[in-house]
Amino acid sequence: MVTPPPAHPLGPGLTLVRSPKALARRTLDTVLVLGSTASEPVRLEGSATLLWALLAQPISIRDIIETLAEHFGVPQDQIRDDLVIPFERLMIVGALEVV
Repeated sequence: MVTPPPAHPLGPGLTLVRSPKALARRTLDTVLVLGSTASEPVRLEGSATLLWALLAQPISIRDIIETLAEHFGVPQDQIRDDLVIPFERLMIVGALEVV
């Protein structure tokens, strides 16, 4: 019997938004995010700054992936895989909320 692969941690129907308790400061090419449970900020650079901008309003994972894939001209699967670590970091420190 073949075991199906595990579900991707970023389900397309999941909707996220920045936590109102998170503090963020933007510089020219970086966003520093201090979540409600963190003692040190998460540093977002490059394309992750666009991710943070998209999360200003509730948005589904599907819409984030589609927007970033179109913006950067790369396959959606690559974007989805690249987002796992930034999303995990932001969730762990309390910077995002599921809506």
